[in-house]
Amino acid sequence: MVRHRLDALTDHPGYHESLGRLAPEHAPRLLGDMTLQFADVYLGHPEVPPVPLIHGVTAPAAVRLVLPHLPYELYEPTLARLWQVHTAFLLAFTTDRRGEGTDAWRDEVPDLPPLGDQAARAADHGDEHVIKFTEACLREYALRPDPRYRAAAHAAQRRIPRLDAGGAVGAVTRRSV
Repeated sequence: MVRHRLDALTDHPGYHESLGRLAPEHAPRLLGDMTLQFADVYLGHPEVPPVPLIHGVTAPAAVRLVLPHLPYELYEPTLARLWQVHTAFLLAFTTDRRGEGTDAWRDEVPDLPPLGDQAARAADHGDEHVIKFTEACLREYALRPDPRYRAAAHAAQRRIPRLDAGGAVGAVTRRSV
C-alpha cells in the first residue's frame, strides 16, 4: 500500500507545479514553512509511530544550518529534495489530515513547560530523537515563535520512551515482539 502511494507520487495533481515554486531566493522562509508545517503534522498525528515524522522538522532545520555554506545554485535542488521527502513522509505515514491545522494538540499538551526547561528535559529524557527534535524545534521557535514548535517537542518527550526505558529503539523492538 505505502509502496504504491510512493510510486504514484509524481502523478499527484500539483506535484510538478509545486516543485517549480520553490524559489531559491526565499529559501530561509521556505525552510521555516517546512519546519512549522511538520511540527503541526507531528502534533496532528499521535497515532503514527513517534519517530519518523520528527525528521520532517529536523531535516529542514539542519539544512538551514548549512544553507549559507552551499553555492546558491544548490538552493533550489536542496529545497526540492526536502519537499519530496516531506511528501513521501505524508504518503508513507498518514492517510488523512487528522488534527493538522487545528488546536487539537492543545489537549495532549495543555501546559507547556517553561521555555528554559525544555532543552534540559530533553537531555534528561535521553533519547537521541527527542534531543535533536527538541533542539531543532527550539532553534526554529527562536526564529518564528509559534507555540506548535514547543508543543511538538513536548509531545515527543511524552510519546517516545525515555532512554532508561529503552528509548525509541526499545519501543520499536517491544512492539515487534
